[in-house]
Amino acid sequence: MSAETDDVVALWRLQSRYADVISRRRHERELDALVAEWVAAQERDEALERLAEAGVPAAIVRANDEAPLHLAHLERGFFDVVERAHVGAHLYPGLPI
Repeated sequence: MSAETDDVVALWRLQSRYADVISRRRHERELDALVAEWVAAQERDEALERLAEAGVPAAIVRANDEAPLHLAHLERGFFDVVERAHVGAHLYPGLPI
């Protein structure tokens, strides 16, 4: 975990107004602004990694063209290659069972 992430997470955790769900809800706009500012300064994948290391549940919202390239989708066989004469081979969501 980077020093920057440690500092940000520690700062948020140490402040009593973010100590529990009720307190975070009371200060939701302020906390949202802090999180948005921090996230905006990060690269997408780096932010996800830093948040995961800090124990913060997070996920990336992927664009449609990125989904077939995601390792979890590939490993689970989520996409099937479908060959069509007029468009060629493309990946389509399948049934990964």
